[in-house]
Amino acid sequence: MQDVSFFIALSLIYIPLGVKSELLRRTAFDARKLWDEWGDELLVFRRWKHFFDEFRDWELVGRVIAECINKNIDIVLPTDAEYPDILKRVRDFPVVLFCKGKLVLLSLHNFSVVGTRNMTHYGRVVVQRFVPPLVEAGFCITSGMARGIDAEAHKMAIKSGGRTIAVLGTGVDVPFPVENERLYDDILKNDGLIISEFVPGMNGFKWNFPQRNRIIAGLSDAVLVVEGGERSGSLITAGIAEGYGRDVFAVPGPINSAVSVGVNELLKKGAMIATSSDDIFAHYNLLIKEKPGKGRKQISDVARRVLETFGPQGFDVNELLMVTGLQMGELLKSLAELEQSMYIGKDNFGIYYLEG
Repeated sequence: MQDVSFFIALSLIYIPLGVKSELLRRTAFDARKLWDEWGDELLVFRRWKHFFDEFRDWELVGRVIAECINKNIDIVLPTDAEYPDILKRVRDFPVVLFCKGKLVLLSLHNFSVVGTRNMTHYGRVVVQRFVPPLVEAGFCITSGMARGIDAEAHKMAIKSGGRTIAVLGTGVDVPFPVENERLYDDILKNDGLIISEFVPGMNGFKWNFPQRNRIIAGLSDAVLVVEGGERSGSLITAGIAEGYGRDVFAVPGPINSAVSVGVNELLKKGAMIATSSDDIFAHYNLLIKEKPGKGRKQISDVARRVLETFGPQGFDVNELLMVTGLQMGELLKSLAELEQSMYIGKDNFGIYYLEG
């Protein structure tokens, strides 16, 4: 058998993730040795040895390899040059990565953007303001392709002309949730990358996702949390990231919002506050210049007056009528001017928001 077979077999054995990683370290990443007689360096883990002695699923291992070949899925091992060093250094690194897309993204600086599945308009605006500058700074945006904040982060990375990595809690060939199948295709079409440690065909069992979150945290230089309830999975990711020594940024949310309870609690516990991408760049001493040709035009006094009413939450037309005191025709003219000058945007629900 080739070495890849032993790594896949190790990934299938049901023992703690940290034990798998440490066994590989102690064999100098030679997984084949785990099926030989164990030397002194492994005897401290002897309680797990019977899992290897009793392993009989070599036919399944062969099917996994064949399926990867048939579906153009790359198998990346910790011994491969493509395996990211930043991930390999964490205590419970995945013993195999199944990948579809551009492997070069594994070598880039990654910034994770995570948050609630129950995204509010405020959360969408935050992602739309933060992700484009991060992309411009050269970061690859990493997230979990879940509905809500994760999906919005991937979409904005693509829209901004950047690269993005989706880490799945299913097999790499199983778009999840189903509603994000189009996003899955868009990521691959736009030179992105889909990765998973679960074998092809694996469904989205609920216990897979906390396990998946450690890869999101481990792969990234830093994590940005945008909205998260009291028990949000994004808080798990943030906690893992902190344990790995990664920087954790959080965007404060309204105190009356259920999906801001968790993220505001993160801030109380010491996460770095980020009210704009400038806060992140200041932490890393980065200076991001405006892209050529993206300069904004001069606007009229009335349009500027409308612009000054905006905050991160966004407004619909009726709210703006009340806030500005303008007539409808005058307001719509100013909004059109601000859109053309790229100061504001408008979503599918008719909400106007500040552009990042």
